[in-house]
Amino acid sequence: MAYQCDRCGKGRLIGRQQRHHKGVAGGKWLHRAPKTVKISQPNLHAFRGVLDGVAGKWRLCTKCLRLVKKSLPKTAGNPAGTVSH
Repeated sequence: MAYQCDRCGKGRLIGRQQRHHKGVAGGKWLHRAPKTVKISQPNLHAFRGVLDGVAGKWRLCTKCLRLVKKSLPKTAGNPAGTVSH
């Protein structure tokens, strides 16, 4: 199972990070700035409930979780409108 949001498909972002220090411009080859891989992961949360008409356990990013919780019907016993576990 991929590490991504089940609603929007947001997943990992891979970028490069470069350090700048003395010897970068015109210095020796050994003193070049090292480039490292930087992986940014989405902020995923577990959610149990109905999503697009299907009940189940979902992994949602924070943005989607807020949207889904906002659209849940408010019940008399649970004023926050969240699903109890």
